[in-house]
Amino acid sequence: MFHWNKDIENEVEEFIKQFSRIFKKIKKQNPKSLIIDLRYNRGGNLLIPSLFYTYITQRDFNEYVSVIVPDFKVPNKENIFAIENKNVDKEDVEKFINNLQKRFTKTNDYYESVYINNIKRIKNKKSFNGTVYLLAGGRTFSAATYFAALFKNHKRGKIVGEQIGGSHHNITGGKIIEYMLPNTKINVSMPIAVLKFSQEIQTNVSEKIINPDVLVSEKIKYKHFLQKEDWGLQEVFLLINKSTN
Repeated sequence: MFHWNKDIENEVEEFIKQFSRIFKKIKKQNPKSLIIDLRYNRGGNLLIPSLFYTYITQRDFNEYVSVIVPDFKVPNKENIFAIENKNVDKEDVEKFINNLQKRFTKTNDYYESVYINNIKRIKNKKSFNGTVYLLAGGRTFSAATYFAALFKNHKRGKIVGEQIGGSHHNITGGKIIEYMLPNTKINVSMPIAVLKFSQEIQTNVSEKIINPDVLVSEKIKYKHFLQKEDWGLQEVFLLINKSTN
């Protein structure tokens, strides 16, 4: 996951410490290949994917991320009971919408707020320069799909596994509004925005959902299951062996 299971004061700084420690060890061991497993990564902090990618990139790159909403006509405001896990009343909801709208600019038929404006991401000194394999699958979502899009855009290596579960063209985010349905009293959480990435990613990774370069079929997965093996790792090991023979 691209977030911590416990609350910490500075999540990004903690990730930097951990990435630095891990890649320092990798650099010392000097392996020829690296496997990154995102099969069960459901996302998290949107700042982490590009930070992580600086540890495997072969060049500096610019990052652009904006937040898009169709409008600020939030429906059924009377049923909103919380925003970002904080209980709210009618007045709080109106104040939230008005303050939020100030950060956005009307663009074509939607509103947009730039989150990361072409910031240059520098290749890390500890960056791994060997061959990289990315394991991904149906449970790869949200920020993890953004990492996969960066990976594919830069042609950094082979993506192995299944079709990715989420789409880098439709990652929802922003503040979370919580409704209580009036009749059933069921709680429903709704993100208010969709994230938009650089034009380079939109052009070079144009498919709605990323398919792997090496598809691992259900038949192959079942074979590894019977042998009590990790299907993803075993298939990457086969690719590595083929490339070295």
